[in-house]
Amino acid sequence: MTVTVARVGPALRERRRALRRQRCAGPPPRDRAGGTRLESVHATASARFVGRARELATLEALLRVPRLGPTPLVLLHGEAGIGKTSTAAEFARRARRSGSLVLWGTCWEGGGAAPYGPWLEALSTAVDGHAPERMAALLGPDSAVLGELLPAVRRALPDLPSAPALAPGQTRLRLYEAVVRLLDGLDGSPVLILDDLQWADPAALELFVYVARLARRPLIVATYRGTGLDLDHPLAQRLAEANRHRPCEHLLLPTLSREEAAALLESAAGRELEPELVDVVWSESGGNPFFLAELGRHVHLDDHAACEGPARRQLPETVRQAVALRLAALSAQTRQVLALAAACTAGFGLAELRALTELDEPVLIDALEEALAAELIRSLGGERYDFAHALVRHALYERFSPSRRARLHRRLAEALERAEDPAQVASELARQYRASLSVPGAERGVAHALRAAEQARAAHAPADALELLGIALELTPAGDLANRGRITAALALAEAEACRLDDAPRTLEAALSLLEQTGADAETLAGLVYQVVSALADAWASQDGLAPLIANGLALLGEDRGLAWARLKLLERRYDTVPAGPHFATRWEGLDPEAVRIARTHGSEADYARTLDWHDSRSLSGLDELIPRIEAWRDPAARLRGLEAIVAFVVLKHCGSPAAERLCARLEQLAEELGSLPAQALASAYRAALLSGRGELDAAVATASRATALAERFDPAGRVHTLASFIGDLTAMHLTPDWERLAARMLDLATSRHRVPAYGLRHAAVASLAFAKAGQDREARDLLVHVIPALVGGDPHDHAQNAAVCIAGAAIWQLQAADLAGELLPAALALIDAGQGDFFMTSNELTVALLATLLGRVGDALEFFARARATFDELGLRPQRAGVDHHEAAARRRLRQPGAERLSSSAQAQYAALGIVEWRLRETRSADLPDGLTRREAELLRMVAAGRTNKEIAAELVLSVHTVERHLLNAYRKASVRNRADATAYVLRLEL
Repeated sequence: MTVTVARVGPALRERRRALRRQRCAGPPPRDRAGGTRLESVHATASARFVGRARELATLEALLRVPRLGPTPLVLLHGEAGIGKTSTAAEFARRARRSGSLVLWGTCWEGGGAAPYGPWLEALSTAVDGHAPERMAALLGPDSAVLGELLPAVRRALPDLPSAPALAPGQTRLRLYEAVVRLLDGLDGSPVLILDDLQWADPAALELFVYVARLARRPLIVATYRGTGLDLDHPLAQRLAEANRHRPCEHLLLPTLSREEAAALLESAAGRELEPELVDVVWSESGGNPFFLAELGRHVHLDDHAACEGPARRQLPETVRQAVALRLAALSAQTRQVLALAAACTAGFGLAELRALTELDEPVLIDALEEALAAELIRSLGGERYDFAHALVRHALYERFSPSRRARLHRRLAEALERAEDPAQVASELARQYRASLSVPGAERGVAHALRAAEQARAAHAPADALELLGIALELTPAGDLANRGRITAALALAEAEACRLDDAPRTLEAALSLLEQTGADAETLAGLVYQVVSALADAWASQDGLAPLIANGLALLGEDRGLAWARLKLLERRYDTVPAGPHFATRWEGLDPEAVRIARTHGSEADYARTLDWHDSRSLSGLDELIPRIEAWRDPAARLRGLEAIVAFVVLKHCGSPAAERLCARLEQLAEELGSLPAQALASAYRAALLSGRGELDAAVATASRATALAERFDPAGRVHTLASFIGDLTAMHLTPDWERLAARMLDLATSRHRVPAYGLRHAAVASLAFAKAGQDREARDLLVHVIPALVGGDPHDHAQNAAVCIAGAAIWQLQAADLAGELLPAALALIDAGQGDFFMTSNELTVALLATLLGRVGDALEFFARARATFDELGLRPQRAGVDHHEAAARRRLRQPGAERLSSSAQAQYAALGIVEWRLRETRSADLPDGLTRREAELLRMVAAGRTNKEIAAELVLSVHTVERHLLNAYRKASVRNRADATAYVLRLEL
């Protein structure tokens, strides 16, 4: 805590000299960011500091000790005045002395600073002072993105182009990712300190959580007021989220010990104190450092009391009283200046104080010097100041009645309007007008609030825009329906861009009602619906919540079939629920053809891009003409959307297509250039599918894992994450699968309404295959009984059909279930007749061949095996080519056709040449097993033939008796035996 008398600041000394030279000198431009706050804190930190040895030792150990994972998030907290800032500042001083780069950001109580205020301050330290070449090297491809946040980047690189435009949610993610890369790219052991996090603006708090989740290198220290947080406080919710991703170290600052209190008191008093007095003051203060320092100053100033014994000394009972005693020692003019400054919550400058107080500059400077000497304020650098502690400001502010406070805030607002460019202080003006809402004329703040909200949106801080639009609504008279409608409409759009998926629809309905009352036309209203719904759709909102909004917009248009109608129709996702027993599945009906035509004829590039959807293959006809058109588009977001649709269609519907590799590489390149995190996740998922199809399974699993990790940053349970997980799971099936775990996971996904329903049939099909592989035949059949009718009745053009049919066919083959094969075969043939390509790691023709084999149709089976082999030879897909030989060998054994041994040897040789050890071993182990027996089933039959009981088998294999019985039941059925004696004879006859 402060124990020394501050000297007059250099800025004030220079100002005195300037006044002597030129009385009319005006104030310099104002820096709203407060970028030198760290230096002002550090300047007196060593003189003020007492105690905190344990906390500092913990912080220094965390900084020094190397870790394999991310450094912990340190939360330094405690009651007001306990010394959180000074402890953090002392640690920062020691860290800088040891060579660490310290980034310090301060959160302001009133929220008047710019969006991302503490980050502007902290990150500016990392980039300030660099030459252009060094700046470009430090930031790399993130220069344009970070240039939107940090003025220092634009100053150093004035010719830097703007970052490409993306959807608001993607733009915000791109900024967050750039900040994480900057922090992780700093040299040494960087330290990031965010002070008073309980006052962080919404955008700063969101970025804090993102950085805490993902930045691995910096030691992050956050201070906040309180021994605990209300669970409804935004910070409490954010800290809980951060704690799920990064270890947290909570350092609750205790009160000072008696010895520490004595040292602080004597420094503040300027002399040695009697032990009895120390005891009394320590007891009165409760060991709170700020209160102790105030009481020490009181002892220093109270000369009369200093001559008396400690028993007669009258000590202030509260911090407010202690501060009031110090204020009483100041001149009346200085007290007036500080009282007016108490209305400022983000620091104050000489210019606004002059406008607020209407004092001559020399008189005002005298008052500031007196307040600095009394250590009631401190310099932030330049000509900006702040109270030494928020408790000082509160003690001053609380002296005023509510009526006087309101008028003080109005006076400050009007002074700012006169002294400043309103565009530069729009946020602060809006808040000052709200604080003076009870004073007539508050509606003048509406324009400032709207301007500040637009600035927040431009800064990719929609949460801040929400707060400012809320202020605008508060300031707008209830009877002004036109303006209230306009502001509510802007609020709905901001909520959509901020991913407030529950709030935006309600606000939109309110906006439509207000606008209708003021005579807005149908096209204007429908346009608002489109803006909000498209923003929600781009934020990965559930279609269930969007459908009523779209229907409302279409109803407003009536029979009009113009571009507004087409835009809304293209946002529709008309899904039919597929009857599939307990499994939740849907099938999309496709885009409206008339809406597609209108959008392509009369709309923009963005409208054309929305007509492209890989779920609807008809929308992607004429790829040879479509791809050059998309590449020529000037709108980067439209170009990205169109390319995503094409790559999804080619990779997931025609995985072996020669164009798949080229198009996937182009999507990867464009996603990286634009910095789109969702596009990067999708590109990685598609790349994993291509790698898997080529047999590079380990690389495919790693790439799919990267895709899911990226998707978890923005869409943890949505369609991108679901797709990436599905590709990863299908790939892992070919390595060392845990069939029972996979079956349980896929069954859960297939039956959960909270998952992506379009994947329902695919998840159910994989679950059936996994159950069959695990020997749980009954569970596999129970699933297929519901899945097969849904697939047979499905459209072969549906995006999920080829995957689900082929995987269900593999399950039927594993079960050797001829009855089910007859049911599914029409759906497999329909895929071929419709010209549908192969899903990755599957083959429509191979599926037909396997189903025909089970039905005993020798000619059809051999024909489709040959067709599958020719397809894979043409496409160069060697793993699938080896799989055809493997499966045909088993089919020929079942059909009693010659050539099985030759094909089996060919498959083994191909697997060995590819280095696919697991597949080669699987071929070796399973090639000679008759009747579709699994390795586990054959093993159990051998143990039965050896005379072991079910209980003995269970103990030896570490299985339950129930599991042994289930496997034996399946084995008996496949081998057509009825009891243990028949099973023994079967094993001996076939030399199993």
